Amino acid sequence: MLPTIRHSLTDNVKDELMRYIRRMDLSESTKLPSELTIAQNLGVSRITVCRVLGDLEQENVIFRIHGKGTFVNPEALQIKISLNPAQEFHQLIERSVHRPQVKMVRMEQDLICPGIAKKLALAPDAPLLRTEKVYYADEEPAILCFNYFSRAVFAEIPSWEEFENTSAFFLLRERAGRVMMRDRIEMEAKEISELLPLTDQVKHFNCKALLQFDTINYDQNNQPAMYGLCYYNTNFIRFNLLRNQNIY
Repeated sequence: MLPTIRHSLTDNVKDELMRYIRRMDLSESTKLPSELTIAQNLGVSRITVCRVLGDLEQENVIFRIHGKGTFVNPEALQIKISLNPAQEFHQLIERSVHRPQVKMVRMEQDLICPGIAKKLALAPDAPLLRTEKVYYADEEPAILCFNYFSRAVFAEIPSWEEFENTSAFFLLRERAGRVMMRDRIEMEAKEISELLPLTDQVKHFNCKALLQFDTINYDQNNQPAMYGLCYYNTNFIRFNLLRNQNIY
């Protein structure tokens, strides 16, 4: 039996409130109704609305001014690609106003790599499965992605076609019962010359450097299930982030 992805009441209220915010005419007013009014309109408790507004404030979608109310941050709605939450690669490319395509380049089984096995909390000699895919934006290479899994995570290894045409997150859920819930990322710029020993695919990228995401993905039990090395051509994929300031 596969785990189900449950959408909580808070998630549903957040989705509905975001739809309301996107329909607002921000040129007229950026102020939201009161918590009580939102709760009554959505038929939920004020506590649930308060929790959702707290989440949106952390994401800088809204801000509060004491004694005046809660306001939408128009800048947040202008961001096409945010670092948080994570997005599927096709969606990233589409949100960057490009046409996405994907090509599976390589799939290796029974790979031994102690360093990566350690990241996945496996024994040093645990066999790994690695896939290599290139995502294109208007037929130009935009993202190069390596995904690593424990060889034992799949009872039956998905086919080349499945890996090429389906996201790794979907395959992990449907074929292994592992639902990815969060990740940890380290970012670093890498020159193309540094990546040539890893793959010759980087020669096709029309840029001098790529933005590397070194990522460990954790499942519903907070266990590492997939390790990823992804490289972004920032000519096509540009991340944005609105941050809270703690500088006085």
